[in-house]
This record gives sequence, structure tokens and C-alpha cells, in this order.
Amino acid sequence: VALLYQSGYLTIEDYDRATNIYTLRFPNKEVRQSFIDGLMPFFFGASYVEHLSAPYFLQLLAQGKSQEFMEALYVFLAGISYQLMGEKEVYFQNSLFVFFSLLKVNQVRAEAPSYLGRSDLEVEQGSYIYLFELKVNQSAEVALAQIEKKGYAVHYAKDPRTLVKLGVNFSTVSNNISDCLIVANGQTVKMVEKDKMLVV
Repeated sequence: VALLYQSGYLTIEDYDRATNIYTLRFPNKEVRQSFIDGLMPFFFGASYVEHLSAPYFLQLLAQGKSQEFMEALYVFLAGISYQLMGEKEVYFQNSLFVFFSLLKVNQVRAEAPSYLGRSDLEVEQGSYIYLFELKVNQSAEVALAQIEKKGYAVHYAKDPRTLVKLGVNFSTVSNNISDCLIVANGQTVKMVEKDKMLVV
């Protein structure tokens, strides 16, 4: 993200002096399209960009199809070269932030502050709100427990939209999602990496 800002692909849209948080965006449509056409295929692999299109991902999010979205995200991430993979949580957080930004979701926030901490990612699309907490080489249970312990969802308590909590754990062995827990409408679904796929 810092490199994208320094190179002019991202510009400052807003700054919150109280929390010292910057909101970045693409400065215009041409720069956004330049990134998608020129850099995104390099980082993520052209075949995956073409096969798993932005409208496809947006449709899954807008329809609340969390399991299908995570399956598709797993396949998408599998197209990233291992040489570009990092081992820290912030690498996966930044990658997903850029990913959601390029999808043009209604809203995406990283490090969104709450009264006890900051959630990794909050994504809004249609009538759904997605809260992501990410971990590396830990477990989806640990990630989801942090969402609950830190009360990241409290400020959405009166929001009429459907809230989806996702605890996602990445593995530096497979360089992908190793397991995730999805909580929505009072139901919990566990997904695990098996035979190079993310399955329930």
C-alpha cells in the first residue's frame, strides 16, 4: 500500500486526526484501470483475473454467499506466485484490502477502530456487512474469538443489514487460507483447506 501511494496509484482521500488514520483511494478511473490492466495481472496471474471476474465476486458478496465467496477467494489467491508471498498478517491484510478496493465494493475499511481495538477489514456490499479478522499460522477460532472479545460488531447492532463475521487463518506453508469460520444469522460454518480446495 505504501508503494502504491508513493508511486501515485493511490492518493489521500481523508485523514482522521483523532485516530491518525488515512483513507486512500485511486485518484481517478484511468489510474484504477491502469492498475487493473497493468499491475494486477502481474501480481495475481492473468488467468485468475479473467476467470474470477470482479462482477462474479461482487455478486457473491451482494447475495450473502459467504462460503462460495471464500472458495473463490481461495482459488484466486492460489494464482499468486509464492515469490510474492509474505509471512506476516499485514501482507494478507494489505492484499485483501487492495483486492476489495479493486472490486469496487460499496465500502472497505482496514483497521477500522472500535472501542476496544481495530478490526482487520470491514466490507460492505448490498445488504451485507462483512467483518474479517485475519490470523497467520494460528486458527480461525482464534480470529473469530477476537471479533467477539473486542466487540468489533457492536456498532452494527442497530444496522438492518445482515452482519457476517469471518475468522480467517492463513498458512505460510500453503500460502493460502488454511481454515475459516463464518458466522451469519446465528449459524456457524467451518471451512478447511483440503486437497488444494477450501471446503466445508
